[in-house]
Amino acid sequence: MEKTKNNVGRPVTKIGRKKIGLSISGEANDTLEYLSQLSGKTKSRIFEEAISIMKKREEIIYARMENYVKEQDKALLDFDELMKNREAYQKTLEVSH
Repeated sequence: MEKTKNNVGRPVTKIGRKKIGLSISGEANDTLEYLSQLSGKTKSRIFEEAISIMKKREEIIYARMENYVKEQDKALLDFDELMKNREAYQKTLEVSH
């Protein structure tokens, strides 16, 4: 007869979750602990959110690079035009307040 082992405690794996090995610096761990206490989120949740933010950031950067390759100089911002638009926008905010 084959013995079955009954594990006690929390399961090692959860449905839809992956367990990974990770090593971070003491300073990063202190920051992670601080963020966990401030937000009330688990360290795992903070990592997941950070990964999501980094993914979005990298996708934006990649899209901009692709646009530059496609459009060349047309893809570059005209700084003077940008400043004019910003100043006009700020004036409309001042008027509406």
